[in-house]
Amino acid sequence: PVCVFTDADCTPGPDWLAAHARAHGGPGASLVVGYSPLEGTDSWLVRFQQFDTTLNQFLAASAIGDGEAYMARGGNLSYARALHDQAGGFEGHVHHISGDDTLFIQAVRRQTDAVIRWLDTAEITVPSPARERLGAWLRQKRRQTSTGASFDRTGVWRAGQFYWTLLLTLVM
Repeated sequence: PVCVFTDADCTPGPDWLAAHARAHGGPGASLVVGYSPLEGTDSWLVRFQQFDTTLNQFLAASAIGDGEAYMARGGNLSYARALHDQAGGFEGHVHHISGDDTLFIQAVRRQTDAVIRWLDTAEITVPSPARERLGAWLRQKRRQTSTGASFDRTGVWRAGQFYWTLLLTLVM
C-alpha cells in the first residue's frame, strides 16, 4: 500500500490521488514529493511568502534531482508503507511538533536505497493558503524552523550556500 498525505488547509484537485498512485506504479518511485504553491490576496506579504515557498521548493526539487533529498513539504507527499517501516517510521523524531516530513525524508535517504521523485505536474500540485497577517506568518515560520537543529547538515549547508549567494548578489 501507498500512504498519501496532504495538510488540512490544502486543496488537492480531483486527479491528485490518481497522480500519486501513477507515480508509484511499475518501477516508479518509493517516495513522491509534489509542488505546493501558496495562494492568497495580492499583498506584499503574500507575494513574499510565495517567493519564499517557491524558492524553498525549488531548492528541495533540485536536491531530489541530484539524489541528495533533504526536505519535503508534508502537504503533498506519498510513499510506500514498506518504505515507512524500513526507514524506522517516525520513531526517531516523534517528539518534534513540526518538521516530521523533512526528518522522514532524511531518514529515508540515510537508511534506504529508495527512489525519491519530485513531481510538479498540474494534477499533483496542491495549493495551500498563505498567511494574511505578518504575525501569523512569523509564528508559522518559527514553528517550521524549530526542528532545524535536527536537520541533516548537508541540506542546511546546501540551502545556506544558495541564500548567502543570493544575499551577496543583492547587496553588491
